[in-house]
Amino acid sequence: MLLNRMYTPDITREMSPDQAVDEALACVKGRITQYGLLSRFEESLSRFASTFHWTFPVMEPLNRKNTARPLAFARRDLEKIVSLNAIDLAFYAQVEALFDALVN
Repeated sequence: MLLNRMYTPDITREMSPDQAVDEALACVKGRITQYGLLSRFEESLSRFASTFHWTFPVMEPLNRKNTARPLAFARRDLEKIVSLNAIDLAFYAQVEALFDALVN
């Protein structure tokens, strides 16, 4: 997240999840001029290429899904992952909306 936990590890303990999301969004809106989204990878790269006058890279995926060995997670493990990442998921949803406004 945009709140630097490495240097201020207690920062999110001092605020509510909503405050943490708001603080991270303030960073995006006030300090960051360009950002991309993993879920919109090609659009993000296209925006970076346009902004920074890059030649758009030709990419071939190196990581491919191995259908012979699918990953299986227990429901409780998935619930724990979602719980631990709740702030990040809420932040990502709001940044996605900002990104939509930028590209439309």
